[in-house]
Amino acid sequence: MRRLKMTMFYMWLLVADISKVSSFEQSFDIEPEDKSVVVDKAATLPCKVSNLAGQLQWTKDDFALGTNRNLSYHGYPRYTMTGNDEMGEYNLKLDPVTLDDEGVYQCQVGTGKRDEPAIRSKKATLTVLVPPDHPRILQGEIVYTTEDVPLELECVSEGGKPPAELTWTDGSGNPIVDGIKTYIEAMSIDPRRSLTKSVLTITPKMEHHNTTIRCHAHNKGSEHKKLHAKITMNVKYAPKIELVMIGSPKKLVEGMNIQFLCKTKANPADVVYKWFVNDQVVLSEESNEMWLMNISRRLHHSYVKCEAQNSVGKAEVQQRLSMLYKPIFRNKPESLQAEPGSTVKLSCDVDSNPPPTVEWTNEKTKKVVSTSSNLTLYSVGPKNAGVYHCKTTTQGFGELHAEVSVILRTAPVIESPAVQFSYLFMPAHLECFARSVPPPERMIWSFQGNVIGTPYDSSHYTVVEDLIENGMRSTLTVKNIREDQFGYYNCTASNYYGSDSMMIKLIKKLVCASSGMVVIFIIMMIAKLMHNRNKNAIKKAALSSSAAAGEILPITPTAVIPETAVIPETAEIAPIDDTEMHVINIYPNRMCGKVELAETSGRVEAEVYDYTVSFNPGNIVYPIRETTI
Repeated sequence: MRRLKMTMFYMWLLVADISKVSSFEQSFDIEPEDKSVVVDKAATLPCKVSNLAGQLQWTKDDFALGTNRNLSYHGYPRYTMTGNDEMGEYNLKLDPVTLDDEGVYQCQVGTGKRDEPAIRSKKATLTVLVPPDHPRILQGEIVYTTEDVPLELECVSEGGKPPAELTWTDGSGNPIVDGIKTYIEAMSIDPRRSLTKSVLTITPKMEHHNTTIRCHAHNKGSEHKKLHAKITMNVKYAPKIELVMIGSPKKLVEGMNIQFLCKTKANPADVVYKWFVNDQVVLSEESNEMWLMNISRRLHHSYVKCEAQNSVGKAEVQQRLSMLYKPIFRNKPESLQAEPGSTVKLSCDVDSNPPPTVEWTNEKTKKVVSTSSNLTLYSVGPKNAGVYHCKTTTQGFGELHAEVSVILRTAPVIESPAVQFSYLFMPAHLECFARSVPPPERMIWSFQGNVIGTPYDSSHYTVVEDLIENGMRSTLTVKNIREDQFGYYNCTASNYYGSDSMMIKLIKKLVCASSGMVVIFIIMMIAKLMHNRNKNAIKKAALSSSAAAGEILPITPTAVIPETAVIPETAEIAPIDDTEMHVINIYPNRMCGKVELAETSGRVEAEVYDYTVSFNPGNIVYPIRETTI
């Protein structure tokens, strides 16, 4: 135990001795650190020592600079050791710094008088920075180029240490990051500094015209200096065009006049224009305007195109037209013939914009039978043959109408006067009207059972046939008719679908004489007529007979027509009471003392009629009154 205590006592004395020695040894409170400094600026490397006993000096690249605070005594006029001796400050200040000052520095203290051990600080590297020179763009301040032709711009900056970093910005100041290659090489006059070259490859566009591209240079020594070069781009480009309609009407309507404008950007600005409608040149001049006058529907959905060209190239733009126009028939509906039992299609093809609505109406039933442009009729017969009306309605333009007849092919039906007249020994003309679709293929006349009007009896009879609407008219002429040729004639018409016949009675007209007596008679009748009208005595006449419409009625004048009177072939009968007019056809019949009349339509009424006759000479009209039915 006693031995252990003695051992611990000696150890304590040893530690105390060591501690006493350490408290008086030289040491660094502050050591230099790596530092970067811009050339021509001042730089200070710190060094602070406690318990300084030996001599202190700085070394550069292991070469001693000297122990005097004013190192100019040692050949370094720009070097001094600054600080307070009592505080142990021996900072190395370089002012101004040159590239030659770059190196590795160390603060060293030699052995003290009491053999205090020498000390050395950690090494510190002083890096000297050199700002780059202003960059240069080798293509100059302006470059002429063409759109879409790749262009290289070269930017060079020299003298930088470290090498300059070159960047590019566009006309809006936005960084350009694509198409850049950078090259760095040491300068031949001073390898410690560098030359940096940046090559920008750009594809010029219209947007680049008259814009400025900048090349920026900087390194760590640039601090906040703005070093840049700029170049303005003059870009030639083909026309860029926009086709607009002046006034921008909301709706184009047929008949309008339209003005088009071809808005153009181009460099050079000398532009030649061509205007097309559906790829057909309609105008070629230096004007960027075109008028279309009185536009028609044929331009609907057509393309109007503007082509602009300069020395660089050409461009084109087109616009599709859409217009409103009134309805018209592409093909106007036409009546047609139909076989019994067949199927027919009717078309109401109307061209309009907006498209029309269509209604087909049956004239018989007044009902809408279709709302499509096409109407199909099945099993055509008497029930569905007839007239159909097509009505189209186009918004903003109103209606368009058409009428179509579906005519059923049938056998002929003869419609002719049953009684016809002629003078003796004069040519007699008998007319036979046959209605049918198709028209009759044959119309045959016969008399007393014998066919007449053939080439074999052309010396006595001739037949002329004329096509009329939905039928045929056959006119039989009997040359210089004799007494035995008056009577009943048969007219027969036939086609593929059948035939029809009619007996037509030919009646002889009587001829009365003495034109002198006619004049006397007419004068008497005029006097009597004036007398009766002044008195207004006669308003109505008693009904002497009644008859159905169209029946031949004998009329007996109260003023007897003398035998010398000549009754004309035509006359007008009008009631004495002028409030209502009736026209009655007179069958030509020169019967002295009476005239046979027939009503053309409607019922025959018991009335007093004026019988007006007209004859030569002078085409004078002479009225005869008081003729009664």
